[in-house]
Amino acid sequence: MIKNKTIVIDPGHGGEALGAVGPNGLMEKDVNFRVAKFLAKKLQDAGAIVYMTRDGDYDVPLADRVEFAKSRKADAFVSIHHNANARRDPRINRSEIYCVFDPLSPSFDLGHLLYSKFREKLGLPILPPLLARYRVLKGNVDVAVLGEASYISNPEEEKRLADPNYNELEAEAYFEAIREYFERGIPKIVDFELKLRQNKAFARIEDPEGPGVDAGFVSVFLDGEAIDFDFEPLTGKLTVRLPELLPNGEHKLLLYARNRFGNITPKLEHTFTIKRPIVSFSLTTYPESGRNPVLLIVRLFDRYGMPIGEGERVNIRVPSGKILAIQPHADKNGVVRAVVMFSESESKVGIEVGYFEGVGMVEAVRRREASYLWGKIVDIAGKPIEDVLIHYDRRRFLSVLGGYFFVPLTGNPPWKLKFTKRGYYPTELEVSTDMLGTEQEVVIKPLFGATLIDRKILIDPAIGGLNKGSEILPGLTVSRANLFVAQRLELMLRTAGADVELTRRDDETTIPETERVKRILSSEGDLLISIDHEDDMRYIDVATHYYYRDRESEEFARRTARYMRKVLDCEPQVKEWSSYLTIHPPMTRIVVGLPRPNQLSLSHFDRSAYAIFLAVLEHFGYRPTKFSAEIVDKVGNPIKGVRVFSEEGIDTVSDDDGRFSFLHLRPEPQRIRLVYNERATDVEIDPIKGRPQKIVLRA
Repeated sequence: MIKNKTIVIDPGHGGEALGAVGPNGLMEKDVNFRVAKFLAKKLQDAGAIVYMTRDGDYDVPLADRVEFAKSRKADAFVSIHHNANARRDPRINRSEIYCVFDPLSPSFDLGHLLYSKFREKLGLPILPPLLARYRVLKGNVDVAVLGEASYISNPEEEKRLADPNYNELEAEAYFEAIREYFERGIPKIVDFELKLRQNKAFARIEDPEGPGVDAGFVSVFLDGEAIDFDFEPLTGKLTVRLPELLPNGEHKLLLYARNRFGNITPKLEHTFTIKRPIVSFSLTTYPESGRNPVLLIVRLFDRYGMPIGEGERVNIRVPSGKILAIQPHADKNGVVRAVVMFSESESKVGIEVGYFEGVGMVEAVRRREASYLWGKIVDIAGKPIEDVLIHYDRRRFLSVLGGYFFVPLTGNPPWKLKFTKRGYYPTELEVSTDMLGTEQEVVIKPLFGATLIDRKILIDPAIGGLNKGSEILPGLTVSRANLFVAQRLELMLRTAGADVELTRRDDETTIPETERVKRILSSEGDLLISIDHEDDMRYIDVATHYYYRDRESEEFARRTARYMRKVLDCEPQVKEWSSYLTIHPPMTRIVVGLPRPNQLSLSHFDRSAYAIFLAVLEHFGYRPTKFSAEIVDKVGNPIKGVRVFSEEGIDTVSDDDGRFSFLHLRPEPQRIRLVYNERATDVEIDPIKGRPQKIVLRA
């Protein structure tokens, strides 16, 4: 029941924060406040305890609005807003409801009731309640919703919103939804207790003002998997049966339930750790026993033979040897690693973990082995690099902990090795006999000054599935063009060392925008780029778009537009954009509207991806150098269609006049490779000369 329930009403904006402004000057902050006042009166008349985050025309910081609700232990928080279309399309008018970014939140029960009441009272098109990361919803009370009842940017709607009777009608929709939500009862989980010795957890689910808990909607999950439980509907007692033998490490128990009217409990999450004593361990080496030095691999087990938990610290002692590198904490498989140089043919290895101590034996060799190359791979700053691929005699090896590598050689010297890793220039090494048996240091140089190494970049090829967008050329829809550019950009970024994820990898699967945002949020990236093409059907212009409250996104949008002008010879706008995808992800994010190609050619996709790639490089601090040249034959005629590759793996094609250019090169002499008529020619260039060069390509 609503009587004595505490409701916090939040009239959005206020003071200098006008909010949206209608075509005739009606300000959102004023409309929000009028609706809030009507709603407060209705709630108070029904017996609720009502607070408003502002009681006049002044702004309140968003975080303060949240703390205001929490400090009053609000049973519900309702933020009142009216939307505007960033594209300035006056035809758009609909109702929208947003809830905290958790699909199990009780906020959605209120949100769905508000959805029904908005439709009934206002009669506008309406979207179902959406997950949102608005600041006033994050970290707020269990039940928190934000309503955008209509669009003040629509001229007809602006007239209605200026009418107090219409404002009261909107308040009535809010009131009826809130009242019905509480009338349905608010179930909750109480008296939770975990008893690991019994392999059980206990709780009680109560619904004192509602119809009672629905036994068919009680849910219990352990580490994301449903597990068995017993529920007694008459008493509300819940008994959870945990698996008999849980792995060591951290576990998460999740409980929630619904009552017979469908209202959900606030979910109960409980994290606990299993940490059984270590009773045994095993030692293995890589390469095989008898080599020296080696990667020592220590696996530790409890009394059931299960690996120890992740993060457990392990001390390794080698009395007759030297530890060159060590990873002292167990990984998720209960494994600890160390690179060890032994000084005796059979050496003891001591292991200490808490109260456990053990000793194992490892076979090693003291002599300098004639066919065993080992050493360390580092970058130009001396930082060890792991997972470098070492190519030798049709075999592949990887650098391990501390950048160390071990390669058994065969045949006669000299031996030739090649070292490759995403984000680094390939490096070749010629090995002579005097290099064997002693530590060798191999230096590999990062691409683009290591700007993109380990950066997490998310690419969203817009639309797809049932929504293909308009047709650009026969057989080429907007959605396919978006995917082609995204895949080309992914290759460039991955080559430069970035970790890249795409929100879709085919053109047939329909992925709603809300699902894309869920995937983006779970990835925790550094940068989000949504790729689209000019499309009148969807109001997509040749432009870069950003959310107006994010200055870093605006800077990246302007940077991207600048490179689009240079590479694509177009004039993109830089525009504010308030789509679901630009509002909610927490990282720097833009939507790129690319020009439509006038012919089906890979060149468009290459150049579009290249323009965005250059903006990404500059965004993360790289300052590239431009290089232009003309390719001619021996009598001076330009040669069209020469594929030109830079050392960084980026390629382009000479145009009708034999010209090409790179905008990403480092400011020092280097080589490029020209491929024409299936023949490759390497050419030395010097970008720092700062003027176009002429390259003669002899047939």
